[in-house]
Amino acid sequence: MRRYLLPIGIVLGTAALGFFLRQGPMLSAAPVTEKSSSHIEKKPASESQPVVKTNDLFCEKSYDSICKGNAVADPTGETSLDYRGEIRALRVLRRIVRTNPGWTTEQIEDELVTRIYTPERKEKLHRIFELVRTQMIEYIKQQSSKTFSDVDKATLIERISAVKLELPEDRTTYSDATDLYTKSEIYYERSHDGQIHRVRVGGAYVLNTSSEFSIIFTMAHELAHSIDPCGIQGENLNQAVYNELVQCFVDSQWIKKEEAQCGNKDKTSEVFADWVGSEILARFLRTQTKYTLEEKTRAAINSVRDLCDDSSGFEKVNLEYYPTDVIRVKSIFSKNTLLRKELQCANSGTVKPYCRFEPPKLKGPQR
Repeated sequence: MRRYLLPIGIVLGTAALGFFLRQGPMLSAAPVTEKSSSHIEKKPASESQPVVKTNDLFCEKSYDSICKGNAVADPTGETSLDYRGEIRALRVLRRIVRTNPGWTTEQIEDELVTRIYTPERKEKLHRIFELVRTQMIEYIKQQSSKTFSDVDKATLIERISAVKLELPEDRTTYSDATDLYTKSEIYYERSHDGQIHRVRVGGAYVLNTSSEFSIIFTMAHELAHSIDPCGIQGENLNQAVYNELVQCFVDSQWIKKEEAQCGNKDKTSEVFADWVGSEILARFLRTQTKYTLEEKTRAAINSVRDLCDDSSGFEKVNLEYYPTDVIRVKSIFSKNTLLRKELQCANSGTVKPYCRFEPPKLKGPQR
């Protein structure tokens, strides 16, 4: 999610915590050059039977595998639907309130931060964030000089490098958004003057996600907002490359033409972030040479499981800003060329070539 900050000092509020109180009682990944899924039983990951049999179901029915199957464990952990994390966070909050009836709101918030954002969890998030940043910078460097000049690349890399992962030290870190402590939300924020570029992470996400592959995709998605087509408008770089890419999004039916215009309700930015996240995730998977095909498939499933829209959630996905989960999971993620090669899919899964950065003059059959 991409956000633009209002002038600092405008408070987003503490509605979620206030309402509750009133109610009372990893991986290492060397940069990879661009070289050019599985039958999932719907059983809990805790069961001893193998979840992945062949890759046919992932390659041909990825949405069902990811969004309709039960949770699976990859070599690094698990992930679940967003609302489950929010339930866990609210339970932590409830225990604090019930066992400390005399505490002030400030004391409760501090304790909530301490219990959720532990040093071990924060270290893990920071480590993966920096790995993703390194991989994304390498991805930009590897683009052809016909696509991006050295100046273009330097501009994009500078924007990626400026983003800070902001995790709470105490309740004051998110003082303008304290409801985030119990939310699964993660978002990139940029101030209008360009002085602030940061990613914030909701407490429910921290509790809900142990899979490093889910964190990789999520961090790549958020970092991608620093260079998304709407965010880079006005920068001194080859905008035609971005125009071609957005047109490919439209041609691939990921967004409609009217949704491709940057503005209050454009979907271009979120589609771009999913597209970049898919590429970075595929590159990380490629480096995991010790993993079996089954393990890589589970990792791929976990990486985007939290994109699935579940009617049990506390909040429905706002489709004014996001494509449907079918488009995000089935079309953007699962059709990524490198990912399908890595998971040994027999075909590209799409009639049209998968979108990529490329020189503006290369169109149609030349792609």
